[in-house]
Amino acid sequence: MKSIFKVGLVTILLSLFACNNGDLFPEYENTNLLSAESRELSPTQWITDQTSTYMTYEEVSGTGYEPPDGHSDATVYRLEIKNLVPNGDFETSTAGTVPNGWSVVNNGGGADTLEIIDAGNLGSGVSQGLINDKTMHFAVDNAADMVIYDLRDPTYGVTDGLIGGASYLIRYDYRTSGQLFFEYNDTVSSLYFWSFYGGPNGDRPSSLTNLIEFPPSHLYGEFPDIAVGSATDYNYIFGSLNSAQSGPQEGYIDNVRLIRTDITYKLKLNLSVNDTVQPLISGTYRFSIYIKRDPSAGTGNRFQTNRVTIGIKGGGVGGEENTFDESLYSNFKTYYDGEDGADWSKWTEIKVDCFVQIPENISNSTKILELTVCPTDDQYGALNMDAGSILISSPSLIMAPNGF
Repeated sequence: MKSIFKVGLVTILLSLFACNNGDLFPEYENTNLLSAESRELSPTQWITDQTSTYMTYEEVSGTGYEPPDGHSDATVYRLEIKNLVPNGDFETSTAGTVPNGWSVVNNGGGADTLEIIDAGNLGSGVSQGLINDKTMHFAVDNAADMVIYDLRDPTYGVTDGLIGGASYLIRYDYRTSGQLFFEYNDTVSSLYFWSFYGGPNGDRPSSLTNLIEFPPSHLYGEFPDIAVGSATDYNYIFGSLNSAQSGPQEGYIDNVRLIRTDITYKLKLNLSVNDTVQPLISGTYRFSIYIKRDPSAGTGNRFQTNRVTIGIKGGGVGGEENTFDESLYSNFKTYYDGEDGADWSKWTEIKVDCFVQIPENISNSTKILELTVCPTDDQYGALNMDAGSILISSPSLIMAPNGF
């Protein structure tokens, strides 16, 4: 009798273990757990890290902003890290004039040039120097001359005022047939100095046929992630306050971008156990969302991002105060436009998976899971960060009882 009971018990246990998680949780299989409001990317649910000074999050519609195929009722949103340099694309400037906020200082005599050029008005430039329509062209004939951008100009300086103690990264596109000298200073002392060429990766030989992004990989000087001090004025200049480290130079500059790097740029959805259509339980989750290039990028000082990072984190409550410990489980993945055949000219679904352990008897008010979208690569500090915009639509959160 005991033997029969033992055999029966083992059989029952084996049967239970043989049942896969899908059998145990069929209501989770292929079910988008996000509520209707969360699927619509409602700004009452999805919150940006930053104010409108630094980020844009807005619903868009019309030609070019149609939702993904198979999601005809979905909403579409623009998610953008904004450029802090007004008119950094020079598109509101007039060809033949000096760009607003920029000036040339002639300390060494001779003739210098600072002008906006385009295909219809090349000024003293050449067509090979053009980058995106309107381009800033400059030429100085000796080491004492400088082309200056006043970062705290009350009208044309950076839009957040260049905050003391904050950190900033500058990027721009350039062409040169020689060597460029570039500096960050407080109008009294040279604080950071860089030199580079117009060849591939900023090296030699230089040629106007090469379009290069600053900072190039071949750069003389520190990576330009700059911490602002307590001085009253700060400039970026082509040239140097120390003429011994500068020289004659000519360059073509466009798409000047500046962003803060000591803040985060995530769009976040925080979820408690019962914020979803089925309760959040321990398991492997997949967060996915559709992305597409923003048709308005390339105009109005808006730039196209070619990198997006999405993430899942959460799953723990620590301490006697029952506070959310977001570091227990997390996974982030960065996608690049054009990488591995990706083409963001059309809607593309990106995704990230993460196992999350949900504590039992957790309060319904405790946020236990966080989904994030960041319109840049923020996984390596400032190294790969940039201003830029992307369209997003149709988010999904799925828990797979058997894994993916």
